[in-house]
Amino acid sequence: MKLTIAICDDEEVQVKMISSYIELIDVEYSIEILEALNGEEMLNKVEKKRVDVAFLDVRMENMDGIELGRRIRQNNRECIIVIITGSRDYALNAFDINAFNYILKPITQSKIKKCMNDVILRLEEKQALKEKNNTFTINNKSEIVMLKYEEILYFEKLMNKIRIHTIREKYEYYGTLKKLKKELDMGKNFIQCHQGYIVSISRISQLREGQIYIRDTEELVPVSRRYKAEIRKTLEENLFR
Repeated sequence: MKLTIAICDDEEVQVKMISSYIELIDVEYSIEILEALNGEEMLNKVEKKRVDVAFLDVRMENMDGIELGRRIRQNNRECIIVIITGSRDYALNAFDINAFNYILKPITQSKIKKCMNDVILRLEEKQALKEKNNTFTINNKSEIVMLKYEEILYFEKLMNKIRIHTIREKYEYYGTLKKLKKELDMGKNFIQCHQGYIVSISRISQLREGQIYIRDTEELVPVSRRYKAEIRKTLEENLFR
């Protein structure tokens, strides 16, 4: 398997350092490294490429690492993003692009090695998950629909029905949230955010002002005070896992 790794920092010494540390790691993958000193240069390099991992400095002129990560994700939705920062204060900004991890400067070989080991583990977990092909089955009288977890945005309770919001369309079936929670992988792939809503964790873009912003859509899901702390904790655990 080939890994394409993007490294962007406005300090050339940092780019070269990260690149050299990655090359020293013994992995069972062929690695291509794309280097850039600013966001526009990196976007030009990744325009027609699949990027698996991106190491991005959070503070750069004109385009910071958060914005660059967001734009890389437009064509590389599965890209694992690692934020490089000089301060922990910037770490929570990584929520906005669902960053996998962050590394505090100064950069060291041990930090990069540990991060890459975690990245490779995540890639292997993703592959295993795809192979397992997690699905949710709707069994109505008129049809049977099998939905992959990755297609589902969130579940909404409507009286005695459940409406499933997916990437392409909506589905409804008779059921209860209580039974639904027993059928889903709660806590890992899905989390309840309101008495009438269960949302896909991977689809959460932001948690702000009592609402969840659903990634890659204009949809908002309400969050009740009862579930707010649990959701924030889950997001933090997934961000830095």
